[in-house]
Amino acid sequence: MKALFVDACVREHSRTRTLCEAYMRTHWEERDVDIQKLELEKEPLVPLDRERLLKRDSDIAAGNFLSEEYRYAREFAGADEILIGAPYWDCSIPAKLKTWLELVCVNGIAFRYGRTGGL
Repeated sequence: MKALFVDACVREHSRTRTLCEAYMRTHWEERDVDIQKLELEKEPLVPLDRERLLKRDSDIAAGNFLSEEYRYAREFAGADEILIGAPYWDCSIPAKLKTWLELVCVNGIAFRYGRTGGL
């Protein structure tokens, strides 16, 4: 089994990360799960702009998902279980997590829908 831990915690001594680490020890490490850890603070995440969105639309239409741009969506889709460690700040979540979610939600990789809805 493959698991993905998305660490969106910014503080060095994050209580949220401590809780996530306890979860991974008790639920994943005991079952010898293959854990991939993604530290969003170390990732070069850039929100989509008009140009990248047009390219993404073109790639989705062509079914072309080989670009590094779709790495996060492929990692997400390849995981059996996903744990997201995200502190709650000022009625929201960290900006890097929002950007990561934008890059994960790719029609044809993370989910599928067409003109008439879900496939």
